[in-house]
Amino acid sequence: MVSDPKSLYENEELDASISITGRLLHIYYSNVEFFYDQAPESIRSTATALFWMAIAAGNYDSTLLVTMVHKLSAGQDGSNWLPDDDLNKGKLEYFYWLLTLLQVLNLVYYLFCAKFYTLKPIEIAYKAKDDGDNV
Repeated sequence: MVSDPKSLYENEELDASISITGRLLHIYYSNVEFFYDQAPESIRSTATALFWMAIAAGNYDSTLLVTMVHKLSAGQDGSNWLPDDDLNKGKLEYFYWLLTLLQVLNLVYYLFCAKFYTLKPIEIAYKAKDDGDNV
């Protein structure tokens, strides 16, 4: 039995934070590995730097999106989709539908790029067999 419900909430929040951090680290590691496997040697570090710049730009873009939703969805009475004080007074579902639309557009763009992408062949070194003595 939990004596303090606030500590339970904080523990669940900590678990979610650790889980999300682990997933993000896996994604970041996979992307860096992809760049080192598929990018030409001369631009590997540049591709990795551009990846991190895209992450930073995405963080700024999300802040810009929230700011624009605040301003563009403001009603005459001061309400908007993302109210500052009480989320129950807003239309949070509209914001999530906007995010869903943006993700669908992103998926379409990804599929378009993936269709025209060709993998760089990976060289595999084979150990030469010695035909003389097979003991």
